[in-house]
Amino acid sequence: IPVVREVSPPLTTVALPLTEMGEQVIALALRTPSGAGRSRVLRIEGNVVLRGSTGAPPGS
Repeated sequence: IPVVREVSPPLTTVALPLTEMGEQVIALALRTPSGAGRSRVLRIEGNVVLRGSTGAPPGS
């Protein structure tokens, strides 16, 4: 999230592989017959990006 780089303290975020997520959703949609209505669970791994908002406050 680009705006997160501009705040103070820098915020801890989760980086998600958006391209991979989109590719998997499209592949699933193309494999699934219309009106199938079954729920599917896709597990996508993200990464925690630790920044200044994680941890004890300064001076504590």
